[in-house]
Amino acid sequence: MPGVVVDSSVLIDHLRGVARATEFLETERRRGPVQVPALAAWELWKGATNARRRAGVHDLLSSVDVDPFAPAMAQLAGELHVRLRATGRTPPSYDLLIASHALLRGLPLATRDRDYSVVPGLRVVTVD
Repeated sequence: MPGVVVDSSVLIDHLRGVARATEFLETERRRGPVQVPALAAWELWKGATNARRRAGVHDLLSSVDVDPFAPAMAQLAGELHVRLRATGRTPPSYDLLIASHALLRGLPLATRDRDYSVVPGLRVVTVD
């Protein structure tokens, strides 16, 4: 059963009514599980500054699998940080934490964020 991990950039676009993001999510829901890292869910909630936005975030997160953060993800993200810092290419820590979800689940990461391109072994699906 295929699946995908979705970064907050795609989810935010969906909430803003960007057709490409909405189409992508609808297609992926038909294919298999859509996983949202808990950290990406947090990013959505911190932007839910009024009742309408909170309702939108609630509805969206109710339609996907919110993946809890696990110690193995923290370890992998830390190892990635050390490895990438040695090459001079260190994405933001949040991105490494989200990438660790996809890597440990063996799933591609759907995003609009180019920072993920330097993460070794990560399969990135760019949603433009």
